[in-house]
Amino acid sequence: MRGLTAGRETKVHNYEEIMDYLQNELEKDPAIEGLIGYSEGARIAASFILEEQRREIEDGGSRRIKCAIFANGWSPITRERGVVLSDEVEDMLDIPTLHVIGSDDPFKHGSYALYNICDPDCAEMFDTGKGHVIPRSGPTIAELGEAVRDLIGKAKCSE
Repeated sequence: MRGLTAGRETKVHNYEEIMDYLQNELEKDPAIEGLIGYSEGARIAASFILEEQRREIEDGGSRRIKCAIFANGWSPITRERGVVLSDEVEDMLDIPTLHVIGSDDPFKHGSYALYNICDPDCAEMFDTGKGHVIPRSGPTIAELGEAVRDLIGKAKCSE
């Protein structure tokens, strides 16, 4: 992951606005209990989950998100640290997660970095064998559907 971002500083100009926007959107629909993010959207979803965990600890806030699907994602960011890497922090996403990666994705190390920031007891990896894409047909989509159903089952069991 460091190799992909070498020499580049990750700047977060509107972190609070993004987190507030997501929180407000979630409040509009109480039935939403999971997030799905692709590429940088996965980074934002993971960042929101970390923020929700922080708010629970610091403010006693309740948590909404019970599971997440990250497709070809990137490591989360925080207001304080910027990019969060597993060997630098103790923060960990503690909900069931499904990581859809492509073994031919030139950015797959970002997906691995995101996977490594998640609790290994409830994080699953699904390799599409493709690149930086979301599967759309064939046996891969059927297998992915089964992995998603398993994820939802884990989220329901952890309630």
